[in-house]
Amino acid sequence: MEESWDIYDADRKKTGETHLRGQKLLDGQFHLAVEIWTINSSGKILLTRRHSCKPFPGQWECTAGSAISGEDSREAAQRELEEEVGITIVDAELELVDAYRATDSFCDVWLARKDVRISELRLQPGEVSAAKWVTIEEFRGMYEQKRIVPRLSYLYRLIDSGKIPIAGCT
Repeated sequence: MEESWDIYDADRKKTGETHLRGQKLLDGQFHLAVEIWTINSSGKILLTRRHSCKPFPGQWECTAGSAISGEDSREAAQRELEEEVGITIVDAELELVDAYRATDSFCDVWLARKDVRISELRLQPGEVSAAKWVTIEEFRGMYEQKRIVPRLSYLYRLIDSGKIPIAGCT
């Protein structure tokens, strides 16, 4: 099934146009993306391992994806968690903590508070090859070893600012 995205202008306003995933966006066109940092009650971070056929193969990341046409950011975050790892999340468990503009997207960063065992996850074939809970110290070590997708270093800023509460880090 082909996926289409709403197109936004440089001011993050919908243009009324849609874009077919996989085709190059034109200069000045953007789509909406989401990144979801899932934290459990022990303060551990859920990481997923990228499938070998994706960019940054085998590296670890938070759950992420693009909003499909008609979705808002929260709906996209909830759908991506369900699709990629099988986590159903309600509004009260999800908080918008940051947003930034990338080359061709506006990315909203969400904090999901959820306790779930790894054995309960349903990993999306072709997207996610593994999942695990890590402490912030383990995340730092993995990042230094270049095992984390590079752009995710902003997690440190979110923790330092208190936007993502990790025990012993604020």
